[in-house]
Amino acid sequence: MPLTGRLAKGIEPEDDVRESVTRALRAIGDSHAVPALVDAAGRDAEPDLQVAMAVAAFELAGTGQDAELRRAADVLLQVSADDGAPHAARRDASDALCAHVIVDPACKEAAAATAWWHARRDQVTWQAATHKFVAPAAPATN
Repeated sequence: MPLTGRLAKGIEPEDDVRESVTRALRAIGDSHAVPALVDAAGRDAEPDLQVAMAVAAFELAGTGQDAELRRAADVLLQVSADDGAPHAARRDASDALCAHVIVDPACKEAAAATAWWHARRDQVTWQAATHKFVAPAAPATN
């Protein structure tokens, strides 16, 4: 998709253009854009754009894109923990993570949610129908 090429490293220096490309990819709705969005989110220096790109990736993702989406969740965690990021970007990153990752209800604070993610990152699976990561069920205790 030629539009995803606009998100490649060093191609588009203007924040407004990268934001417009992200909105356009989201509107097109093609899950093939997910890797480009996640790559761009991981490189971008603008926290608001990182969040927008990660959210677009989550919304567009289909089955089998777990690895890319784990990286998108990592970006959201990074933004939410960045004291130098604007408060709104940090809040939006946390909200997006909560919207797309079913975290243990006991994880009410950001630090607890981050620890939960790091402990379960490689075990969660993407549910394309609900646009959420879910953790495997805990083993039954007798």
